[in-house]
Amino acid sequence: MTLEFDHVVGSNDLRLNTGSYTNAAGETYSVRALRYFISNIVLVNTNGTEYVVPQDSSYFIIDESMAAAKPTLKIPEGEYAQLRFTVGIDSLRSTMPLSQRLG
Repeated sequence: MTLEFDHVVGSNDLRLNTGSYTNAAGETYSVRALRYFISNIVLVNTNGTEYVVPQDSSYFIIDESMAAAKPTLKIPEGEYAQLRFTVGIDSLRSTMPLSQRLG
C-alpha cells in the first residue's frame, strides 16, 4: 500500500517557492519547505478489525519537495475502510535510545 499526501491551501494545491498565500486573518505568507513525520499507523478493515503497522515500520517523513517519495506499507490483503496515524512522533519513541528509534 502506498500513501499519498495532497497539501492544499484553501482550494489550491500548495506549491513551494511560488509566491504567497493569505490566511484567514489577512496575513500573507510563503512556503519554502514543508516536512513532517507521520507515525503509529493503523488500518481498519470493513469489518472493524484493526491492523497496527509494526513500530519499526511505522515512521515516515513527508517532504513536499520530494513528491515522488511516498510511504509504502506492507499490510495484509483486505478491504480497508479507515486509516489512522499520528502527525509527529510520539513522546515515548522520541526519548528512546537512538538504537531503538527505527522505522
